[in-house]
Amino acid sequence: MRDTADIPVGRLGTVNDIASACLFLITDECGFMTGQTLHINGGTDFF
Repeated sequence: MRDTADIPVGRLGTVNDIASACLFLITDECGFMTGQTLHINGGTDFF
């Protein structure tokens, strides 16, 4: 298993993490969002 010490949430990402973000983007709750970038990385990179 890969080292998770450098990942702030303490675990590796999963397919479900990506799928959850994708599902959010197609819901009505996301209907007013424009021009955003979602960083689905467990907090490992800050831009």
